[in-house]
Amino acid sequence: MVGTGAEADERSREFRSYWREVHRQEGQGSCLVYSTGRTISQYEELRREKGGEVLADPELLVCAVGTRIYERGRGTWTEREDWTSKLDQDWSASKVRRVADDCIAKFGQDNVHLRPPHELNEHKITLGIREHLVRSASDWMSSSFRELQVKAKLVSSGSGEWRYLDILSRGSGKKEALEFIRRALKFSHDNTVACGDSGNDLDMIQGDSLAVIVGNAQPDLLDWYEKNGRNNERVYYAKESTAGGILEGLQHFGLF
Repeated sequence: MVGTGAEADERSREFRSYWREVHRQEGQGSCLVYSTGRTISQYEELRREKGGEVLADPELLVCAVGTRIYERGRGTWTEREDWTSKLDQDWSASKVRRVADDCIAKFGQDNVHLRPPHELNEHKITLGIREHLVRSASDWMSSSFRELQVKAKLVSSGSGEWRYLDILSRGSGKKEALEFIRRALKFSHDNTVACGDSGNDLDMIQGDSLAVIVGNAQPDLLDWYEKNGRNNERVYYAKESTAGGILEGLQHFGLF
């Protein structure tokens, strides 16, 4: 939800100012968490690109579509091993990779490909796939995982002809990571707000916490909202885009 361009950066600066004021007033009574499909290296690269006065500083990072959680220390990030260790249950990276390779062979390398190694980890394998094949490939892989007794989760995101298809450990994902953090910090669902713009935010938006969908959300998220979220008072669809939509949503819920 960072967005590109001068207007998006200005909205991010507004959110940064808001969050600094929240911390000034509430101190440790608040917590900012960024949940992203990026790896931690990609996140740090983004911060360097944006400079030090655009993005608010989060206390925690949920990276790689909920397969890694990092806690901010003094100038460094520490992986939460208590989260990572939970993700091995009913998961086999070698079997998942085999199914992914078979999927590429079945649907063709012109239609499905493995994403670069730096985007993968022990609990996440990502494919690039043509939009019209997402459902059929997902169904085929789900059947293969059942046969192998591997409990994997498939999450699609992106827009346009090519999409991302993440294969995750069943216990991971943005919603599960958010719940892990929420319980650890003893926040109620009514004091937790999940904000999203992508298909890989959908499970988090569908959770029990308050939720904001920003105005520039991708089609998959908007389709879900039209069918399932419009009459849900705990889900707010903002008119503003990027960080401006987050501020609008927080205002709607009486938090800004």
